[in-house]
Amino acid sequence: ILTIAKMIADMTGKPESLISFMEDRPGQVRHHISSTKKAETILGIQPGRKFEEGLEQTVSWYADNRKWWERLLPMRRISILGKNGNCEYY
Repeated sequence: ILTIAKMIADMTGKPESLISFMEDRPGQVRHHISSTKKAETILGIQPGRKFEEGLEQTVSWYADNRKWWERLLPMRRISILGKNGNCEYY
C-alpha cells in the first residue's frame, strides 16, 4: 500500500509527507492475494493495461471528476464501536 501511496503522491505532485499511517481497523485482514487468473478462466477477460497505467488513469479520473467524489467526503471517516466500548474512527 505504501508503494502505491508514494506512486499517487508522485503522480499528483504532492509530497510523500502527506501520507499518514493509522492502526488496523477491527477485523482487518492481514494478507490479500489478488490474481486476474480467475477472470481470465471464467470470463475470458485478460488485463488490458499495466498497473501503473491503470493507476494513472484512475488518478486522472479523480482529478477530472472532483464534483462527483467531493460529496462523498463525509464518508471517509467511519465510526466503529471498539472492544473497550469507545467509539473509534477509521
